[in-house]
Amino acid sequence: MEPLYNQQISQDLDSLEGILGYILGLGTLVFTGASVAFTVIASILSLLITVAYYLLQSVPLFIMARKAGFKHAWMAFFPYTNDFLTFMLPIREFNLFNWIKTNRRDIMALVYIGLSIAGFWAMGILAGLTVGVPVIGPLLSTFGGTIVIVAINLWKWRMYYDLLMTFGQKSNALWVSIVSLFIPWLFMIFTLFSCKNPPEYGAGNYYKYRNQD
Repeated sequence: MEPLYNQQISQDLDSLEGILGYILGLGTLVFTGASVAFTVIASILSLLITVAYYLLQSVPLFIMARKAGFKHAWMAFFPYTNDFLTFMLPIREFNLFNWIKTNRRDIMALVYIGLSIAGFWAMGILAGLTVGVPVIGPLLSTFGGTIVIVAINLWKWRMYYDLLMTFGQKSNALWVSIVSLFIPWLFMIFTLFSCKNPPEYGAGNYYKYRNQD
């Protein structure tokens, strides 16, 4: 009867284990390399999208400001100052359904920026202070948050609408400004077309008409 242990078979099994281990190690290396490559590619794509978004938002606004003759066109390239600039370029009455009507667009810009920065922070404090109050606490928090969101979007709609009206998009201003509240890229795409147009008060005439306002 042949012995159960065969040295040749044992050596073959050891060799097979070595090959399998090599294949497994190579597979792990390839998988790790692929994961790193995917992460690097995803990071680069994310960076490119961020840069494209930044340029698509900033450059057309900068061109509009230069065409208008606005002294501080650099504001287009920084957060919040670009919102202020977007509010200021139109020389129009700020009108929210005849509820708020004013020519002080600088004040309305500051209100919008203040709501954007501090609105939700204030609602967070309110929620924290009323967290232990049954019914009233959650109600105040939800109601306050809703008011902030609605106010921000009303101001933003008027900001979009007035800029588009000022730079030659009168036929598209209404629907673009509304849809852009949900798809911000749309507004930025339209500013690419709008920046080719002079403002409705004429190129370089910003301060001439602003001072008359």
